[in-house]
Amino acid sequence: GRIRVRSKSGEISQSIAEDTGVALKETREGWTLETIRPKTRRSWKQRENRVDYELWVPTALLLTIDTQHSNVLLESMTGAQSVKGQHGNLELRSIGGRADVRHEHGKVTLNAIGSAATVTKRHGDLSIRDIQGFLDLNQEHGAATVSQVLGEVTVVKRHGPLDLNQIRGSVALDQEHSTADIQSVEGGLNSRRRHGSLK
Repeated sequence: GRIRVRSKSGEISQSIAEDTGVALKETREGWTLETIRPKTRRSWKQRENRVDYELWVPTALLLTIDTQHSNVLLESMTGAQSVKGQHGNLELRSIGGRADVRHEHGKVTLNAIGSAATVTKRHGDLSIRDIQGFLDLNQEHGAATVSQVLGEVTVVKRHGPLDLNQIRGSVALDQEHSTADIQSVEGGLNSRRRHGSLK
């Protein structure tokens, strides 16, 4: 890969480049990819420290991703995918199997999931579209837009607006301190509401 470092001193740049690396390790659970970053010295005034990965893997691979302080795009996979993240945006699209997402602090987008989806989201907006199975959603502190779900939808929503549209199955909604706008639910609605509005 390529490592690019900018600094006022060529010596500092060389030191940072030499101490930055990638560790690919095989474990009992599979493979892990870890960024090795240099220890920051007091004399350094760091404006940005970023590593970009672009990974090409077999489409049938079952991935478990755990990431912090980064954006993730996962697309065109045929199997089930599990993603856990903090502080960054996450997008899953064209996933053939089930999607299991746990995320904090950032925007999450799911589009074209070929099976069920389970999403636990804290602090950030959420957009979910075209789910071929059921959807189990638990979200706090953020706006959520959900459309085109073929199966049942279960939502626990705290603090933030919720828009539901084009749901083929039933909807079970537990909301608190939030507004909900629900349209076109074919399977019926069961709602429990505290400190919020429903239309």
